[in-house]
Amino acid sequence: MVTYGAETWTLTERNMNYLMIITRRILTKIFGPVQERAGWKIRTNLELNKLIGGNYTVKFVKTQRLKWWGLLLRMESYRMVKRISEYSPMGKRSRGHPRNR
Repeated sequence: MVTYGAETWTLTERNMNYLMIITRRILTKIFGPVQERAGWKIRTNLELNKLIGGNYTVKFVKTQRLKWWGLLLRMESYRMVKRISEYSPMGKRSRGHPRNR
């Protein structure tokens, strides 16, 4: 659910941090706290990584983007998505701030 549409995302450092934070919150809710001698303790990030086996959400998003890129390269040229990805606008943009009208 968190990675829906991930193949079209632009991943910045800030977005990757948010994605990791959301993943940790969800995993903390799923696995719950651990009972120790003194009481209950919330699992650390290292414990959560061991439980999921090192499958990171950011790595998953990057592989999805590569799969999407491969699919895009193999598409027929008449498809709209392919045409949009290969589009290059004609002409030049004017320099500076737009004039007030």
